[in-house]
Amino acid sequence: KKNRADAWSGLLVASYQLTDRSRVYVRYGSMARFPSIHEGASEMRGIYASNNKLDKPERNETWEVGYTYNFSGLLPSLRLADAKISYFDTTIHDFYDRTILLQGIQFDRKLMRGIELQGRADTGRFYGNLGVTYLLQQDMCDKDYAVQLSPARQRIPECMPGGFTNTLSFISLQPEYSLTLDLGTRLFNQKLDLGTRLRYHSRAENDKMDSLLKAGVSEAYTGMIRPYYWDPVKLVDLYAEYQF
Repeated sequence: KKNRADAWSGLLVASYQLTDRSRVYVRYGSMARFPSIHEGASEMRGIYASNNKLDKPERNETWEVGYTYNFSGLLPSLRLADAKISYFDTTIHDFYDRTILLQGIQFDRKLMRGIELQGRADTGRFYGNLGVTYLLQQDMCDKDYAVQLSPARQRIPECMPGGFTNTLSFISLQPEYSLTLDLGTRLFNQKLDLGTRLRYHSRAENDKMDSLLKAGVSEAYTGMIRPYYWDPVKLVDLYAEYQF
């Protein structure tokens, strides 16, 4: 049986130049995604099927507001230097997910908000790049599904960090913040490139679920699969490249 559908996707960007070096911008994007063959062929059946049939396209709507500044030329040796700070707010409506049994399921929405900082500088001999991401929110929301998890006492909130228990999103909660840093130098007429890379992310914990469990709300976690509790990780990489 063939299924056919169509949907619009679009992107709108507006910016305003404050000075010769600074600019503010706002970006709005909307993108539709239809279920894959696997997702469409593995819809959840049974008690949770009534409101989670994969019958709608997933739609990602993102707002981003940012400020950029160009530092190039402020110092005689500074060939390239700029920085950007931005705030993003993403809502994925009719979010496609899967249970731990790999059955397709569709939730009302997924919410993600955060702040990003990016910067780079290059003098020719020395260079560096910096990126920082701080997540303010990453919740899965579905009032009907929350009620089904606790039909008698209705103790599960409409939104849960990461996702609801026994789904793949539940075990993919991301660290609260992450950092990337690259530093390097070019020697011997820029034939030799020496540098280091730093990658770091913080701990990821589901404090909301922990508080529910401490309050005796056992429905918040069935224990069939353990969510990822990321420990802080720091990776330092050294590299050298020579152009003959």
